[in-house]
Amino acid sequence: MRWFLLLFLFSFSLAFAGEISTNRKSTAIKGYDSVAYHAENAKPTKGNKEFTYKWKGAKWQFVSQEMRDAFAENPESYAPKYGGHCANAMSINKKVRSNPKIWTIVEDKLYLFAAKSGLKRWKNSDNVTSLIAKADENWLKLKDK
Repeated sequence: MRWFLLLFLFSFSLAFAGEISTNRKSTAIKGYDSVAYHAENAKPTKGNKEFTYKWKGAKWQFVSQEMRDAFAENPESYAPKYGGHCANAMSINKKVRSNPKIWTIVEDKLYLFAAKSGLKRWKNSDNVTSLIAKADENWLKLKDK
């Protein structure tokens, strides 16, 4: 029985490991539409299960077929950096789930954060480019863990 429990817990933890931040149903970024962040007057918007696209083992949800098609055509342009994990945590070599309601766009790239304090750190930084470079470097080591 003990081995079964350990195997179950290990399998459960693997469901949350990997490149894309997902929930137990393999839905990316808690079901938020990653294309909506790039629209005029952008705001975090929950997607609809009716408009789903599977990419990198995750289900991405969108507000409309048009948004889904835009993502399908060029997912790298719309997917959040670091698989939707917290950009601030990534810049300090940690892989942490983000809150899709806390976000920013830098040079047309979407960055999500776990907490407002992380976003504030990035917004107040004199050199956000260096934070991004450090996060990019750390991502290469952490993305599959």
